[in-house]
Amino acid sequence: TGRLPFILGDTLVTFDGIPAPLISIQDKLIVCFVPFEVAGTVEVAVSSGGQRSNGVRVSIVASAPQILSIVNQDGSLNSAEHGAKAGDNIAIYVSGLGQTNPPSVDGLITTAPRLPVPIAPVRVFSSNAELKPTYVGAAPGMIAGITQVNVQVPSLTANSSPAITIAVNNANGVLYLVPRIPQFSSESRGKDLHSGSTKH
Repeated sequence: TGRLPFILGDTLVTFDGIPAPLISIQDKLIVCFVPFEVAGTVEVAVSSGGQRSNGVRVSIVASAPQILSIVNQDGSLNSAEHGAKAGDNIAIYVSGLGQTNPPSVDGLITTAPRLPVPIAPVRVFSSNAELKPTYVGAAPGMIAGITQVNVQVPSLTANSSPAITIAVNNANGVLYLVPRIPQFSSESRGKDLHSGSTKH
């Protein structure tokens, strides 16, 4: 349909009355995207089967990055079994980077040529070294709110697995650091993930 549903089954989640795009509904767990329109302290409520839950007050911050996955140059998911080598270009998929330019649409599946970029500057670190991204922007074919960050793997020592960290300045200038451990190898890989291009 090109967009996530706001009602799944008969369940609706709202943030100060604004419906949230829904990913999945389970008995004790609902996974959704926080609407782009909300900020500060808001009331979250769930409606299902004609009944509405009590409201819970939660704080919404400008950015809170979370690395979801890392994809190798050959298109495989980065793992202990499928590493990347020095010089490869990897794609890091991240959520929680905040507002974008142009503004993103809640629940919309991103397609070219409209590829919003985060307003807040995005920085990438590998161990203590800062890496220069070759692309930072919406990930084509994925839901608005997921950002793709392409970087080149730095030179590594044998069998090393440095942490990858995404840092974003929020409105108060605070860095949110979210380390994840990608697996790197010395083996050569196949197809190129071209610098500056997006991964479909």
